[in-house]
Amino acid sequence: MMMYPSVNSSGVLIYLIADLSCIFLMVPMLMNLKTSAGSEKEVLCLKEMIWSFFVYIICDLLMVFFLFDQEVLPIWLCNVITVADELSILLVGYFWLQFGMERLSFHYEYITWFQIMLALPLWICAVLSILSPFFGLFFRISAEGMYIRGPLFFIEAAVILFYNISVPGISFYVLGHTSSASLRQKASSLIKFVIAPLLTGIVQLFTPNTPIMCLGLVIGFYFVYIDTVNMQIYNDGLTGLNNRRRAEYYLQECIDGASPEKPFYLFMIDIDDFKDINDTYGHVEGDHALKTVAESLKQTADQNHGFAARIGGDEFLFSTYNESDVDPEKIKTDLTDNLEAMCRKNELLYTLKMSVGYTRCDSKQLKTAELLEQADQMQYQNKHAHHAETGKHR
Repeated sequence: MMMYPSVNSSGVLIYLIADLSCIFLMVPMLMNLKTSAGSEKEVLCLKEMIWSFFVYIICDLLMVFFLFDQEVLPIWLCNVITVADELSILLVGYFWLQFGMERLSFHYEYITWFQIMLALPLWICAVLSILSPFFGLFFRISAEGMYIRGPLFFIEAAVILFYNISVPGISFYVLGHTSSASLRQKASSLIKFVIAPLLTGIVQLFTPNTPIMCLGLVIGFYFVYIDTVNMQIYNDGLTGLNNRRRAEYYLQECIDGASPEKPFYLFMIDIDDFKDINDTYGHVEGDHALKTVAESLKQTADQNHGFAARIGGDEFLFSTYNESDVDPEKIKTDLTDNLEAMCRKNELLYTLKMSVGYTRCDSKQLKTAELLEQADQMQYQNKHAHHAETGKHR
């Protein structure tokens, strides 16, 4: 067992300054997080992680009073605070893993066994922590108010470490197996997040009574926060896709790298009869339709290492990167097939169809506006043909 030494008055002051500074830094971060960051669940997980961190800081502050030389708090309250402290830092790790998986588009909601495996370490530690005041499993508080680590403390430390290193592990896998620029950027961001908390956590493991882990977590949160704010600038709030501004930057990057050996294809996509969906089912269902199309575009982007964006209304854009072996007709088929599959998955009451037009760029001399116009002309012809078949006019 390891016993925490008493904290002197200087140590208390350092603890208070560090923890209060963390709170002041985190409050504006939490207040400025919005769902326009690109994924509602992504931002929700980040908020849950930050709220858990707030609980951890508050418990950390309260623990100072019973680590101090004087007996300020009753033993039962010391036990409650310690349990809350341990559960909150476990929740930070758990929500961090959920956030990382959502950010990397690892959708596991429908995999029951995976959900159980993900939460099982958290529940085991929660039970052991709650039982610790009675059996001294993770910790015990002595009659003098001293915190003493229990024989199973290493289990809690291992679970926290597991949650922290899992996301970087997945991120490294993504970096090695995807050419998607947006996914690679997200993966790099998640790797940056864990460095400071991991190093400071190891330091605090061997040098207790130091507030260094709180500071490490705040540094990590700021890395993610900055990237999330950038997502708010470049993402469509409704669908989570890239927005028009981000698409323009991406297309210019592709044009700059275009050549006959490394061309890219730009696709313009428009939902057929979208106005009828709004008029018949209402705008809420219309938004659902747009999200369904966005999900199918994300799937197509993953399959073809592409880029998807919503550029306004019911108009979308899809682009490949500079590669030599791209088959535009296959991508067009993928777009249609993935939309049909997503409609069945979401059990829509109507059929969603899209008109698709594309153009090839193999020269640095072309302008973004020219490419958009060329792809849009083909897309318009396809939509006109669809309307001719159904007897509708645009």
